[in-house]
Amino acid sequence: LAQHLEAQLVSLIALVDHVAGIVDQAEVLRIKAVQHPQAEEAEEIITLADYFGIGVCWDIGHANTTGCDPYTAITALGSRLQQVHVHDNCATLDSHGIPFTGEVDWQRVMAGLAAVDFRGAFDLEVKPDKKPAPVRMAYGRLAVEAAEHLLTMMK
Repeated sequence: LAQHLEAQLVSLIALVDHVAGIVDQAEVLRIKAVQHPQAEEAEEIITLADYFGIGVCWDIGHANTTGCDPYTAITALGSRLQQVHVHDNCATLDSHGIPFTGEVDWQRVMAGLAAVDFRGAFDLEVKPDKKPAPVRMAYGRLAVEAAEHLLTMMK
């Protein structure tokens, strides 16, 4: 863990130096070149966020493909969590589907967000793919309705 963390810190220092004050969030699961078991990963993300004084973006769909428990991960991140990318998938393919159309445990996700009193950016990140325009509009409306329902689950 320490060796991987040190390599990540060196890489991030170079990145932060390169982009000066532009970087203020690091997206979970894309911050590392090497994947680790989930328990180590959460600890590393927290350490990196604290070290650099940055917030964390938790990508719900990406996390679902790792098999981690969303409630545990979100509550471990706590107040560091400033943004979530919201999409669903079947846990084996990152399809960026509308919430409730895949296998994400939305009860656990929203309970975690409520537990940390999440007030950050809630970014709906779904793909309309190559649907015809009228279908894309309906798909978009459904995506918004699903996101609105998710937000009611935090209350």
